[in-house]
Amino acid sequence: MSKNKSTGWKIVWKIYPFCNLCKGCIKPIILTVLTFIPVLFSIKAPLEHIEIVSVLITGAFPSIIGFVLTGYALIIGFSSSEIISYLAKDRNEKNIHYFKL
Repeated sequence: MSKNKSTGWKIVWKIYPFCNLCKGCIKPIILTVLTFIPVLFSIKAPLEHIEIVSVLITGAFPSIIGFVLTGYALIIGFSSSEIISYLAKDRNEKNIHYFKL
């Protein structure tokens, strides 16, 4: 391993080219414009909108993540290794909506 470590923007642009940066900025810019338009025409102050979104995130998302992780833990915990290996098998079927056990 080399002791000479290069830092700076030249190395950043070598690792992550400018075209990738532009591609990565498209969706956030569209989302920002789409959320900024209702704020402009709203009676509420922008800080009230931020409060509504933050309350939604801090109130709803932990419950959703807990529900998903609990389901995963139950599936893994109560399943035998045969069922897990069957679920992990690669199938060539296109539209699988349920597992056949």
